[in-house]
Amino acid sequence: MRKHRVSTTISEKHWEMLKKHTEKFESQQKVLEFALESMENNSGHAPVLSIEEDLRMRSFKELKGSVVVIHKEQLKALLEEAINIDRIGEKIKKGNTVAYLSQWYYKKPIKRCTLKEILEVTVTFFKAGNLIDDVSYMDNGSFYTLSLLHSMNRNCSEFCRVILEGLFENYGAKYESEVFENTIFTKIYKNP
Repeated sequence: MRKHRVSTTISEKHWEMLKKHTEKFESQQKVLEFALESMENNSGHAPVLSIEEDLRMRSFKELKGSVVVIHKEQLKALLEEAINIDRIGEKIKKGNTVAYLSQWYYKKPIKRCTLKEILEVTVTFFKAGNLIDDVSYMDNGSFYTLSLLHSMNRNCSEFCRVILEGLFENYGAKYESEVFENTIFTKIYKNP
């Protein structure tokens, strides 16, 4: 196959996107070829879904019977009044949805995923679930800091803490969590 050289300039935003996807695809060439093929395959079709939208759609389709939709205000009321997080915490940890999604999304056992992959799918999970208003992680050298911000209540923070504990225990990572009314900060160490 004949190859052609491409030389161009791109904005800082698109440069960051290219760098991010180069880690996943292993080269800038593969990223550009994949993007062009995706555009070609999707021309005249529905717009390309974001990662969160894709995960939401695939989970509803493929996890039939496992996914339930509940209005955010109803969930807030349940978390405030009816759910005892301490009592159901172990069940939440054992049925860890994020650990399952990591394996489902990357098509490999959780222990073979990198910590960065686990964090990426965790961010995607919380964004797709629409429970959290803002979720992100930051590389701090020897550890990552995962931060979740929501407009629910303390029990929502505790609920998310239990989900994260189950995930990181399942993965085998050492972690520390700080839980507040509307935020959770979790420090995840790179070398357990």
